[in-house]
Amino acid sequence: MEKESITNKKWKPVGRWIKSVRVDLKSKTIENEYHTPQSPEEEKQLWDDYNEKMQETVEYVLEHDSEENKKYPPLSDEEYRYISRKGKFTRTYSNLPLVLRQDTILVLEKYGPITWNVAFTEVEAKTPIGEEILKKLEKLKII
Repeated sequence: MEKESITNKKWKPVGRWIKSVRVDLKSKTIENEYHTPQSPEEEKQLWDDYNEKMQETVEYVLEHDSEENKKYPPLSDEEYRYISRKGKFTRTYSNLPLVLRQDTILVLEKYGPITWNVAFTEVEAKTPIGEEILKKLEKLKII
């Protein structure tokens, strides 16, 4: 009677009790219902009804999920590494005492000495200099 599908995983038969879940995505509500089937036919009908409802829910979620994925395409490896470096830098910067933020942390050949405050400004603005700063700080194991 039980089929291998995504919809059956939320059914929990307990003895002769069957728990079904109704999910309304528009109103964001979940309702649990407990049924005691009186016959095997009624039990099969409850399973079929539930599977039909869950299939509609799964189709709705997949349809709307694909729309969201179009808005936010997956990150490239380079974008992911940049975000990771930026998070480490921001965490380190926020834990620094204010007095130390004026200190030079590295010297770039093209741009000269870089303080924590300059680095923060460049990183937040997502400039090429900010990317270079993050790579150097990671290489030096400062972040």
